[in-house]
Amino acid sequence: MADGNKETYWAAEDGIIHNEILIKLPEVTKINRFMAQEYYPLGQRIKVFTLEAKTGNGWELIAEGTTVGVKRILRFADVETDEIKFSITDAKASPTLFSLGVYNAPKLLIEPILNRSKSGLVELSIPESNMDIYYTLDGSEPNENSQKYASPFEILEPTLLKAISFDPSNSTKSEMLEVSLNIAKAKWKVVHNDPNAEKAIDEDSSTFWKSTDNEIVVDLGEVLTIKGFNYLPPQNRYMSGVISKYSFHTSTDGKNWTEQEIGDFSNIRNNPIEQSIPLRTPVNAQFIKLKSLQTSDNQSAAFGEVGVISID
Repeated sequence: MADGNKETYWAAEDGIIHNEILIKLPEVTKINRFMAQEYYPLGQRIKVFTLEAKTGNGWELIAEGTTVGVKRILRFADVETDEIKFSITDAKASPTLFSLGVYNAPKLLIEPILNRSKSGLVELSIPESNMDIYYTLDGSEPNENSQKYASPFEILEPTLLKAISFDPSNSTKSEMLEVSLNIAKAKWKVVHNDPNAEKAIDEDSSTFWKSTDNEIVVDLGEVLTIKGFNYLPPQNRYMSGVISKYSFHTSTDGKNWTEQEIGDFSNIRNNPIEQSIPLRTPVNAQFIKLKSLQTSDNQSAAFGEVGVISID
């Protein structure tokens, strides 16, 4: 596992699944990455594993996973150790490995990642440890003197959020994240008897809803001034039901409708990103209807996420 030769490998005894591999370093070293590679000509075998490091507090779990395959790189917080234990706890057959590696990788300073729940709770994160996030809500550019992110917080009204990642060890900062957050969907409901319809407004891009009547009607819970609407197609592998031609309607009572826009989502099949369509004139409405006039594969319309634009 340490000779650099891809044709040599370690194999557990036949019939033995549970194995522990102990790696001893020449001295206490800071690490934050671990790499493992199975001997793939014999197939992918490892199903569950753990990684521990010996510290002043004894053996501490620093990472775990379910598969290794051709190459698995584990990312974890900096830890200082001179002993590492890689434990295979379940496998399809006696496991094999041809390479292991331990690294202290430089910090990857990228802009923060934003997630927002339907209730309006905003969470900011970065993949690296020992870094800070600073943000502003007033349009100014954030720096290390701005509000420091500590835990999720609510944004219910239209707000411009700007955020950066900051490495205090060398005072460097990432590119800036800038997101125009519209009104929270906490009061919204899909007017349909299918409970799965709520997936179209759950602020989760990994879920979607297919409408048998090729439209979605949403009660916004209150009258809002609407300047446009958003449509996110399903983000799964097959993307069935992507709307290519649409009409958008608004209503104050859910009974009398006015068509506001009709058009095409240009090239959406090849570029399935969120579509933002401005209205010619802002309108007040409590109900919106997005109707599919045509899908890219002639299947029932699918809605990954639907929203309204209530800010410029």
